[in-house]
Amino acid sequence: MILLRLLLCTFCLAICACKKEDKNNAPIAYFNGMSKYVMLHAQQDSFILQLSYLDIDGDLGNDTLPSLFLYDSRNNELLKSYIIPDLNPSGTVFKQEGDINITLGSPCCHLEAEAIADCWINEPEKNDSLFVKIVLKDKAGLESKPIMTANRIRLKCQR
Repeated sequence: MILLRLLLCTFCLAICACKKEDKNNAPIAYFNGMSKYVMLHAQQDSFILQLSYLDIDGDLGNDTLPSLFLYDSRNNELLKSYIIPDLNPSGTVFKQEGDINITLGSPCCHLEAEAIADCWINEPEKNDSLFVKIVLKDKAGLESKPIMTANRIRLKCQR
């Protein structure tokens, strides 16, 4: 009976001592603001996205692969991806945090039930709108929770 209790206690300690892989090391993105919310479509205008980030294990950034992705909320199409320089080439584990400002050209209008953007639309009386979805990805392949711009971006569909 004592041997059974001893084996049970040893088993419990072994289970408790096992370290589970921490999946909470994904980077975190924060939306801080935008320079403007109304603009001409089709790259005729641009705006600045103001972001902050936090990466607990310090593996955000890669000199060759994109780490920041911006998506169109209307169809989840990738608008632009960016390479964030490797901020920790030594691989030391430490918390990284900072600010990122990105200049992005205005997307094209989507009118009616079009599946793709039409950059040649010239209908000054029409407008379109979207949010920008933002995702960070670290070297381990962990993605941040997607965040969206706080307000809808209004596009004027004229050339």
